[in-house]
Amino acid sequence: MKLTAHLPHPKHCFCNIQMGLLIKWFIKRHIEAIPTVELLEIADSDADKEAICAVAMFDIDEDSMLELMGDVHLPEHHIVHCRAKVKQELEQELEQELEQELSNDDCTA
Repeated sequence: MKLTAHLPHPKHCFCNIQMGLLIKWFIKRHIEAIPTVELLEIADSDADKEAICAVAMFDIDEDSMLELMGDVHLPEHHIVHCRAKVKQELEQELEQELEQELSNDDCTA
């Protein structure tokens, strides 16, 4: 049995999930290092759970991701390129937020 068999599978592509939700859960998973299963336990809504599962897709190989994204009715090439694009956008967004925080800290120091 695969480790991910007990996790809900996304029904929407990365590009169809609110960026704000992805950012929120990306930070909790990758910056705060909270395991995916724990995040699913604290999630309040199905939208949160789907965003958490989408964020978890950044950590696995392409074949496994495509298998788990089987309920997303889009071509595989779309899902693969979309994952890369959304991950890049998330990283850029986080970098901008960090730069802004550092800038604000410099102004108050």
